[in-house]
Amino acid sequence: MTTNSSDRSALSPDGGRVSIWWGTFVERFRTSLFGVPALWIAAAVLGSYASTRLDQAGTGWELPGFLDTTVASARSILAAVSSGTITAASVVFSLTLVSIQLSTSAYSSRVLRSFLRDRFQQHMIGVVTATFLYSLLVLREVRGPLEEGGDAYIPRFSVFIAVVFATVAVLALIASISHTAQQLRVSSVTRELTDELITLIHNRLPEPSSTRPDSRVTLASASVADPQLEPHEVEDPDDASFRGAVVTADRRGWVQQLSLAALSGCLPEGSTVRVEAMAGDYVMHGSPLAVVWPAPDADSAPAIQSALRGAFSIGAERTMQQDISFGIMTLEDVAVKALSPGVNDPTTAVQAIDQLHDLLRRLAGRELAPEVRRDGDGRWRALLRHPSWDDFVALGVDEVRLSGRTSLQTNRRLRFLLNDLMRVAPPERRNILHTELALLDESVEEAFAQPEDRRMAARPSARGHGD
Repeated sequence: MTTNSSDRSALSPDGGRVSIWWGTFVERFRTSLFGVPALWIAAAVLGSYASTRLDQAGTGWELPGFLDTTVASARSILAAVSSGTITAASVVFSLTLVSIQLSTSAYSSRVLRSFLRDRFQQHMIGVVTATFLYSLLVLREVRGPLEEGGDAYIPRFSVFIAVVFATVAVLALIASISHTAQQLRVSSVTRELTDELITLIHNRLPEPSSTRPDSRVTLASASVADPQLEPHEVEDPDDASFRGAVVTADRRGWVQQLSLAALSGCLPEGSTVRVEAMAGDYVMHGSPLAVVWPAPDADSAPAIQSALRGAFSIGAERTMQQDISFGIMTLEDVAVKALSPGVNDPTTAVQAIDQLHDLLRRLAGRELAPEVRRDGDGRWRALLRHPSWDDFVALGVDEVRLSGRTSLQTNRRLRFLLNDLMRVAPPERRNILHTELALLDESVEEAFAQPEDRRMAARPSARGHGD
C-alpha cells in the first residue's frame, strides 16, 4: 500500500501521532532563527570548556611559537574578538531583517517562510554568536600572576582557536552579504520554493505505475455501495450502518498535517473514518475534522474522538508539510503582485509562471485519486481526498490570467503553458485546459483593442518576451 511520507514509518496509531509531532517540531525548528544558532551557542559553551581543560592538561607541554602570548595580549585579543563578533552578529541580523522586508514587499508576504528557513543564514548567525560567546568564556579563564592562585594562566590554545573563529566569522559576514543579495533575486525565491514543492509532490503523490491497487481508488470505478465515496449524511434514519459520528476540532487554525495511520489505528474494529478537513484547510473550533461510522458507543466516544484529533496537526499558520496547494498559491501570489499596477513587472510574473508550469507538468502525470488505508482483511479503514487536477490548474492560472489581462508577455506565456499541458496531460484531464484556453481567448479579445495586439497576445511563446 502506498501512503504519504508521514505515514511510511507509522506502524501503529502511536507511531502515526509521533510522526505528526515530529513533523511539527522539525517545521518549527526549520522556520526559526533561534534553533540553529542555539545549537552553535551550545557547541561554543562545550568547546570553551574542552579547550580550556586541554590547556590546563598541557601546562607543561612545549607548544609551537605561534601560540605564545601574554596575559595582556590574550585579554586584548579575546576582548577584541568578542566585541567585534557581536557587532558582526548585529550586521547579520540586520541583513536578514532587511532581506525579509524587501522580499515581502516585492514578492509576497508568503515567501517570508523561505527566508526564515534559509539554513545558510541560520548558520551564519550561529557562527558569529558562537564566536562571541566562546571568546567571552575563554576570557574569564585568563589570570595574571597577582590574581587569585598566584600564578599566571594563559589558555594559549583556546586563544588561538578564538582567533581562528574570528577569521571564520569575518568570512561568514562576507558570505552572508553575498548570499542575501543572491536570495533577493526573484529567480532564487521562486526556484527554492519550487524545489520544495517538487520534493513534496514526489513524497505525497505517487506515479500511476507505482500505485498499487489497494492504495488509491478512482471515483469513476468505485461501487455506489461504498459509503466512503458517496455523499454521506451523518445521520441516515433508513440505514443504521450509515450512522456516523462527527469528530470536531477543539481549536481553530490551519490543518498542517494529518496521519492516515493514526486515524485508522485508533478506530474500533469494523469502523471507517472519512477525513473532512484536508491539509491546508482552515478549521474553526467545532468544525468537522472527520466522520466515523458506525458511531462508537457513548462510553468509548470521548476517547476515540480525542485519539482521532491527535492525528491532525493544527497550527496558527499554513505550511507546506503536506499542502501542495499552498506552494502553488505562493508562486501565484508572486506573479499577481508583479502584475499589480503599483509594481507592473511582467517579467517577474513570467518567471513565476515558468515555475508554475514546471509544477503543473509534474502534477499532470501524478495519481490524484482518494487515498485509502485498509486493514489486514482488505476493508477500508480511512479515506482521504486530495485536491483534484482541475483545482491545481485553476489555482495556478486563474488569478494570473485575470491580473495579466493587458500584458502581452503574461498572455503569451500562459498560452504556452496551457498548450504544453494539453500535450502531456491524460485525455481525461484536458477539459479544464480547454476551458482555461477559452477564457484566455475571451480575455485577450476584451483587453486589446487593436487586431495586431490581439494577434500577438494569442501567439504562444516559450519565452517571456516577443520573438
